Amino acid sequence: MPQSAGDNLQALRDLAASRGPSLAVWRARIVLAHLEGQTYREVSERFGCSQATVAKWVRRHREEGVGGLEDRERSTTLGPRQRMLQDWLPEVVRRGPSAYGVDRSRWTLKALQSLFERHFGDRPALETIRRELRDLDLRL
Repeated sequence: MPQSAGDNLQALRDLAASRGPSLAVWRARIVLAHLEGQTYREVSERFGCSQATVAKWVRRHREEGVGGLEDRERSTTLGPRQRMLQDWLPEVVRRGPSAYGVDRSRWTLKALQSLFERHFGDRPALETIRRELRDLDLRL
């Protein structure tokens, strides 16, 4: 039996009131702030995320309820960009910017993004680069 709108709102409030470092709690707070009348812009500024992120979680909650705010399984199959980044990043980070003609003393995410685009003609998102660096245990 599907939850009523009131039950769904109460479940959302309960989740948003939870303690602990949970992405689902953060997402519930985003959705609840919007449902309480804040605009996407106001919510994005309050929670430090993009308006697109706010829209994503509001839509997911509307379509799936509180369960839609939980993490989903990710495919374990790497796409071609991820494979290229995993092969490319360790060497690039180890050698440093000057080895690639980049006039910087240290790498930044944007500099890595620009270099990747120059070499491969593809522009990965900054968050993709950050995640791959983390997964490879690399530091800038």
